[in-house]
Amino acid sequence: MSGWIGHLEAAALLLRGEDAWARFLCGLKPQVRRAMLEEWAWQAHGGQKEPKPEWRTWLLMAGRGFGKTLAGAQWVAQRAREVPGARIALVGGTRDDVIKVMVEGRSGLLSVARCGEAYAWVPTQGVL
Repeated sequence: MSGWIGHLEAAALLLRGEDAWARFLCGLKPQVRRAMLEEWAWQAHGGQKEPKPEWRTWLLMAGRGFGKTLAGAQWVAQRAREVPGARIALVGGTRDDVIKVMVEGRSGLLSVARCGEAYAWVPTQGVL
């Protein structure tokens, strides 16, 4: 959240109640509010953050509602932003699972697109 508000200030607003937080958010310029809401790093809980320092396998083994799909979509989208044209494979039980959950689902790749990002999704080819 650097540049918008410090962690201590945010915590103080939250402790004062939802009204103070809502007033703060409403007072921000729309583009700042949008950027803040699109930034995944401050929203992810500990289990959704990629391992550090170097890793070869990252397994998220958790129950329903943990945020596995969202964490994966955010991670993949960030890699795609960093390396335009990167080839990234999404692997699932079936092609339909990948499409319905990882791409088109509520927490899938299409849902984590930032304002102004244009994804070209070609379902018949399975290419995003």
